[in-house]
Amino acid sequence: LSAGEHPARIVLRTTFGVLLGEDDGRRWSWMCEDAFGYGRPDVWDPPVAFGSPGPDGVPLLLGIPGGLRRTSDACGSTAVPEVGTDYTADLSATEDGRTVHWVGSFLDPSTRGLVNRVRASDDGGRSFRTVYEGSPGVLFLTMEAAPSNPRRVYLTARAEYALQSWNPAFLWRVTSAPSE
Repeated sequence: LSAGEHPARIVLRTTFGVLLGEDDGRRWSWMCEDAFGYGRPDVWDPPVAFGSPGPDGVPLLLGIPGGLRRTSDACGSTAVPEVGTDYTADLSATEDGRTVHWVGSFLDPSTRGLVNRVRASDDGGRSFRTVYEGSPGVLFLTMEAAPSNPRRVYLTARAEYALQSWNPAFLWRVTSAPSE
């Protein structure tokens, strides 16, 4: 994964951790797993996305089971408060990093079932708002924004269908699942 406006910055997820290259991959350094909370044995290959450049640098977002972490360096991070402790399933960002999407789930205490959320950021991953909440009993797995329209988001789920947003209000429609 490389940062669109800063293509020399590359992140590589591996089974053994996350590597950061700042010079087109000529040199690599390990990111501090414990600073992000993904160094636990049950967290492998965390979802990652680059936000857009700003006064705080180019934020790197890392999804962990208990939320979302943001960093501009390799060994310190802060929790993204809008995500709280929700489980992070996937992240997706436009090439320039201005629009970032987060998908995950939380345990609804009233029903004791999983409920999915989709959150969007239009400021390069510095703040998020909830754009969708629902689909109990379905677990969202992956997400990708369409390059032609960052408001069109495709989701896969552990179900017999896929969901596609089709307008800026993030209304969803079911699309047929690909056949094998």
